[in-house]
Amino acid sequence: MKPVKPKLTKHPMTEEDALSLKRFGGNHDYVFRNIGELRESYLNQYVAVYDGKVVDHGTDLQEIYDRLREKYPMKEYDTIVVKFVPEKDVKFLFASGSSAAPYAQPVVPAI
Repeated sequence: MKPVKPKLTKHPMTEEDALSLKRFGGNHDYVFRNIGELRESYLNQYVAVYDGKVVDHGTDLQEIYDRLREKYPMKEYDTIVVKFVPEKDVKFLFASGSSAAPYAQPVVPAI
C-alpha cells in the first residue's frame, strides 16, 4: 500500500503568525536550555512556559490547559509550550532505509 500524502492548503504566513511561531520556538528552547533547573522544581510535572517563564505547572495536563485558556487570549495561548519534565531525557531511535522510507518511524524508546 502506498503512503497517502496529505493535501496541503497554501495559506500565506502573516507577520503576526511569524511572530507567534518565533515566540513558540523561544519558549520551546527555554525548556531544553533549562531542563536541569526545571527538574529541581518541577520533576515529573508538566510545565507551561510563556515568554521564557514558567506560568503554570502540575500533574494534570487537562487542568493546566484549562487554566491557560482562561488566563490567556488565543493569540498568546498559541505561543505557550507545555512540556513534561522527566527524571531522565528520553531519546527515540528511528529506522531508516526500511519499507517505511522516506517516512521515519520511531522504533525503540531508549533511555
